[in-house]
Amino acid sequence: MDDFGTGYGGFKYIQTLGIDSIKIDKMFIDTIGTNDLKRGVLDAIIAFGMESGLEMIVEGVETAEQVEYLKKRGIFLLQGYYFARPMPVEQLKTVKSDEVP
Repeated sequence: MDDFGTGYGGFKYIQTLGIDSIKIDKMFIDTIGTNDLKRGVLDAIIAFGMESGLEMIVEGVETAEQVEYLKKRGIFLLQGYYFARPMPVEQLKTVKSDEVP
């Protein structure tokens, strides 16, 4: 489920839809390292995902601090500008694994 925690992607729908993975929206990731109240929501989403055995994918990762925060909580499927900007598929095919942080 994309953009989990926003709009219709809330907790109650997960149980009725049989979802096995969620994608956590960037607006929650942006709260890492801040006092934004939504960081508590991020932590609740992570706890819910872990407790439910859901695969969690995170979008919008832009800093090393965010990477570390998420890794410490057992989340390793990360995407965002920290790793690479959007690029044509032909360019992606030439990226070597040692070039990605």
